Amino acid sequence: MAWRMKLQHLKDITDQFSPGRELGKGGFGVVYKGILANGKPIAVKRLQVMPGIQDRQFNNEVHHLMGLKHQNIVQLIGYCDERQEKVIYDEYQKKNICAEVQERLLCYEYMANGSLDKLVYDQSHVLEWHDRYAIIKGICQGLCYLHEELENKPIIHLDLKPSNILLDDNLLPKIADFGLSRLFGEEQTRTCTTMVTGSIGYMAPEYCHKGEISTKSDIYSLGILILEIVTGEKNHQSSVDLSGQRFIHSVRNKWSRMSKITSRYPLLDTHSLQQVHSCFKIGLNCVEIDPKRRPPARKIVNMLPWECKKAEAMASMLLPNVSNGRFTSSVVDKESNVIGLPAHQVDSNMKEILSVNPLELWFPMKAQEEFSCSMLLKNKTHHYVAYKINAQKLNIYRIEPCSGLISPQFTCNISVRMQAQQGVSPNMQLMDRILVQSVVVSDDLIDIAKDLSCKQKGKLVLKGPDKIMSKVSTLCKQ
Repeated sequence: MAWRMKLQHLKDITDQFSPGRELGKGGFGVVYKGILANGKPIAVKRLQVMPGIQDRQFNNEVHHLMGLKHQNIVQLIGYCDERQEKVIYDEYQKKNICAEVQERLLCYEYMANGSLDKLVYDQSHVLEWHDRYAIIKGICQGLCYLHEELENKPIIHLDLKPSNILLDDNLLPKIADFGLSRLFGEEQTRTCTTMVTGSIGYMAPEYCHKGEISTKSDIYSLGILILEIVTGEKNHQSSVDLSGQRFIHSVRNKWSRMSKITSRYPLLDTHSLQQVHSCFKIGLNCVEIDPKRRPPARKIVNMLPWECKKAEAMASMLLPNVSNGRFTSSVVDKESNVIGLPAHQVDSNMKEILSVNPLELWFPMKAQEEFSCSMLLKNKTHHYVAYKINAQKLNIYRIEPCSGLISPQFTCNISVRMQAQQGVSPNMQLMDRILVQSVVVSDDLIDIAKDLSCKQKGKLVLKGPDKIMSKVSTLCKQ
C-alpha cells in the first residue's frame, strides 16, 4: 500500500531536493534520492507542472501503480499532492507575484544499480551474457504482467527504453516510469491519440505516424530494447528516425551471421550462444512494421530460450535412455547413417530435421592422454529440436552437452572427449558407437510439461517422426 507523504517530509529527506541527490531526469520530472529515518533509501520523483496533462498523468500513476505487485515492476511506496503559495516572477507583468503552486511527487523503491542505459552498451563491459539474458527475461515478464495479468485492464507503458529499466543490487530488472502509460478496458485494446509523446528511436511506426496505440506499441519498443541488450549497440536517436529503423537495419545485417555472435561472445558455450541467437530473433520479431505480426507479451515469454539445465531435463523427458544392450544388438546401415533401424524403416524426413557432422570421429590411441573432437548438430527445421547423445562406453567418453534443445536453424557444437586410458596395446584399434537421438518438439515450449501430462488424452506434443536417430561412429586407433 502506498502512503501519502507530507511535502516538507520529502524536502527534508532529499536535502531540499538538492542537485547532489539527483538520480535522473524523466520526461515528466526529476528523481531524487531520499533517506528515510530508518536509513532506508527511496526514490522521490518530483513531477513538473504540465498543464493539460498533469492531473491525468498523476492520478493514473498513483491509482494504478498502487495495485501493481510484480518482481519486475518498480514498486510505488508513497506519494504527495499538496498546494502551497510561492513567490514567482511573472514574465508578462514583469514583477514578482504570489501564486499557488501544486506539488505532486511519487515515491518508489530505490534501485541501487540505477538504469539499464548506464550498463548495457559495449563500452561498459559490465554485463556478461547471463546478466543480459536475465534482464531480457525479467523485462519480458514484467511487460507480460502489465499487458495480460492484471485483473481488469491492461496497462500500456508507451515509453519502454533502457533509462526506464531500473536494476536492483542483484541486477534484477524492473520496469519504471509510467508517466506515459494509458489504461484500456477489456474490450478496448486499440485507440488513437492526437498527442504523440514518447522517446525518439523507440516509438512504434503506427504510433509516431498515426497516433495509434495498442499493446503492440510496447512490443515494438521491447524489440528495440532486446536488440540493444543482445548486441550492446546503442540506438542513436534521430528526429528523422522516430522508430529506430536505421538501428534495426544495421543490427539485422551484422548480427544475422553467427560469426558476429561468436566474436561478440567468444567464451560462451553452445547453449548460451543459442540463447543469444534466439533472443536476437525474438527482438526482430517484435519490430515488425505490421503490428499484427508482432507477438504478444505472453508468447514472447514462452519463446525465450530455456536455461541449460531445463533444456537438458526436457530432452531427457522426450527421449528415453538407451542401454548398452541396445547398441550391441543394433543393426547398422552405413547408407542411412542410422543405428538401431534397418534402412527401409528409416523415416525419409530424417535428413530434413537434424544433420550430424562428421559421421566419424577419430581419436589417436595413446596411453594416459586425453583427446577431444567436435561434432556439429544442425537443426534444419523452424521448430525446436530436442537431442540426446549416448555413448556405447560411457566410462571412456565425456560428451558435453549430452542433451538439450537446439534452436530453429541453429548449429550446436558438441565436444566428445576420450578420457585417458590405461594399458593401451600397440597398434590397438577400436570402433565404438555414439547414438544421437532427436525429436521435433511443439512450439509452445513453456507448456511442454503440461502437454506431456496430457499426452494420453490425445494432445500432440511431438511434430514429425516420433524418434529420429543418427549414427556417429568413433574409431580409436594408435
